[in-house]
Amino acid sequence: MADPKFPFLVEPYSVLSAVYDRAGFADFARNMIPRYLNYAFSIDWAGRTVLDLGCGTGFTSLWLADQGYRVAAVDNNPNMIKIARNRTRGPALEVPEYAESDIRQLESPIGPADLVLAVGSVLNAIQSLRELETVFNNVNKALQPGKL
Repeated sequence: MADPKFPFLVEPYSVLSAVYDRAGFADFARNMIPRYLNYAFSIDWAGRTVLDLGCGTGFTSLWLADQGYRVAAVDNNPNMIKIARNRTRGPALEVPEYAESDIRQLESPIGPADLVLAVGSVLNAIQSLRELETVFNNVNKALQPGKL
């Protein structure tokens, strides 16, 4: 469950969650996730486990799962997680594992990842350099050595 000391975006995104996809907010992820993956391959990345930070309504997570990746997706908004879980449909090769969590308190729900993504403006919600440092330290702990 998201820590109540970081609620500043939970309420606005709870209101927005019902129309998030229809309003086009997932379009950036839809356009960029194949590019991010192609870039990773271009620098010889190889992996099967992905951690999706700030997953929102789950477009990126499900797309990756449909490509056969093992995906853990985290968001601090319970409404977004609910929509993401409902979006999951069969028969995907893999089904994302969703967790309600603030990325400042990140612990990977699937263990070490080969790739960590924060698609869109996820990191823009971080309010200080100290919090940003905490996020990057947590991401580093969630990654397999030498991964992205």
